[in-house]
Amino acid sequence: MDVLYAAKPRAKHGYQHPDQNIFGVLLGRKSDNNVNVTRAIPLYHGRVFLNLYIEMGLTMVEEHAKSQDEQIVGSYFLSESGAAAIPSTVSPFCEVIKTQFPQAITLTLDSEKSYSSSSSHLVMRGYQHDKSTKEIPQNQISYKGEAPVTSMIERAETADFLDHMEDTNKPWLL
Repeated sequence: MDVLYAAKPRAKHGYQHPDQNIFGVLLGRKSDNNVNVTRAIPLYHGRVFLNLYIEMGLTMVEEHAKSQDEQIVGSYFLSESGAAAIPSTVSPFCEVIKTQFPQAITLTLDSEKSYSSSSSHLVMRGYQHDKSTKEIPQNQISYKGEAPVTSMIERAETADFLDHMEDTNKPWLL
């Protein structure tokens, strides 16, 4: 059974750290065979993944999503090296998300296109995590509304969880 992933342009995540890895989660709702991504929540930026920060952030996002009648439906990753594959440091978090939402997706974003305002599709690859990780065909990722899913992860003055841990005045669960 194929699942169609659709996105609405509501949330934003800044590419404020172009020389570092960026990781975040996608919130949304499932209806029949459609997964509607409503928001992107930034979690982490850095060259080295600090699992404790990401685990704490995931727990807080999960509670926040429940209070908004949403759930974590996937994640996104932008590699400092520009790689399209899901790195082994991100895979465990994708697995955790999959246990909560079996149709979870992971989007790897194109760092070269992230700063080009003329680029409409920043997604290099989409992956679904069933019994094994498999690439989602591009025809199963649709873009609804004014802009694609990656507009939710666009350049903006948005803090991620790590920024918030460094300065609690920076909001990150928007």
